[in-house]
Amino acid sequence: MLRLTKNVALPTLRCFSSRITIDNINQKIRTADYAVRGEVVIRAIEIDNEMKKGKKFPFDSLLYCNVGNPQAIKQKPITFLREVLCITSWPEVADKHPEMFHPDALQRAKELLAANPGLTKLLEDSIGPGFKQDASELKKFEKFADDSAMLDKLAAVKRANKVNFANYLEKATGQVIDPDSIFDCQVKRMHEYKRQHLNAMNIAAEYLYLKANPNADFVPKTYIFGAKAAPGYYMAKQMIRMICKLGKLIDNDPAVKDKLRIVYLEDYCVSLSERLMPASEVSEQISLAGTEASGTGNMKFMLNGAITLGTLDGANVEIADAAGKDNEIIFGMLTPEVNALKGMGYHPQAFISDDNVAMAVLDMLEKGWNGENFSEVTNNLRNSDPYMVLADFKDYRRAQHTVQELYKQKQTWNRMSLMNISNAGIFSADRSIMDYSRDIWGATPVK
Repeated sequence: MLRLTKNVALPTLRCFSSRITIDNINQKIRTADYAVRGEVVIRAIEIDNEMKKGKKFPFDSLLYCNVGNPQAIKQKPITFLREVLCITSWPEVADKHPEMFHPDALQRAKELLAANPGLTKLLEDSIGPGFKQDASELKKFEKFADDSAMLDKLAAVKRANKVNFANYLEKATGQVIDPDSIFDCQVKRMHEYKRQHLNAMNIAAEYLYLKANPNADFVPKTYIFGAKAAPGYYMAKQMIRMICKLGKLIDNDPAVKDKLRIVYLEDYCVSLSERLMPASEVSEQISLAGTEASGTGNMKFMLNGAITLGTLDGANVEIADAAGKDNEIIFGMLTPEVNALKGMGYHPQAFISDDNVAMAVLDMLEKGWNGENFSEVTNNLRNSDPYMVLADFKDYRRAQHTVQELYKQKQTWNRMSLMNISNAGIFSADRSIMDYSRDIWGATPVK
């Protein structure tokens, strides 16, 4: 158990009812009245079966939330969970008190144990069950990094997960994908700063390359998108339209469709992610450096053995530090370079005129096909490009080529995957909670 032992100078946050049960927790979260604008994250670990049944525990065993002004918020016992933390994330507080904030984290019980039973069994058979309670135990898996037999087993688990996802997709949507192709995934909110249009431009470049070079040595790739756009976000909707129409163009081209595919997952949600992430091989985290606060999707992909293809932005930095930059595929400008380019004045046309591939892709998308064009997107890129897609486009293509080359080296690729899994323990919610308790609230475990 944990007990908070000192007040924290955060903005006032009204607590929920002092007695919250399992049955009404979702309703309480939906209708909670917050005193200030911000995000409240409830982190819950290991729901106790006895608590589910309504059993009350001694006063001293309850966790007390004492967040904000103690005059406005009385200490309130939370009885339905073993561990609960209320974490606020207001930019103005983070700016003044960076020491009070830690990287995001994930719950391995859901993202690994429930979603990926094949990998869970492989881990349990090789390093024992300790990782289920202590994510740092995943580090033991690293000793198999050069064990070819273990790397083959890991590859077999991944392929089984890919077959499972392909079967689900065909049953649910009728789309048929090749489980032996590279599963390259970008699933996140549709937004210009997350740069799904950078991904789409590279797919268009690969399409043009395959049309011009039908006998090229090209590892088949399946690009999987999952994203929703805000209702009033016009440009994001145009990006979705462009990606979906590009996918249909490829599907209807017999010269290309066996080497290149696009899948756009409708109504992407947690349940769908639990099917996709165990099957993923490339995790696209390609936001412009300096724009992503953190991210947890990249951590979930990492835990399931996907290799990050990304910029050094958000939690990609910690992922690369944890697993080693050699085990990720990094591209693009660094934040200081982005800021310097902005300071000088960014002109996307300078990057277009120096890149024949960029010119060809933009022309293709601008002219369109089957009576549709994507001039809203291309005009935005040519004239403003607020998230510097064209500045990173050439290096992104270089990174995608690296994916192709590494994937041909099966043992190397599988070793990179293993290194990501074995170093994902740092992103455990358990570790994050203990860090918050020790470093922010000064709380210590009672037992």
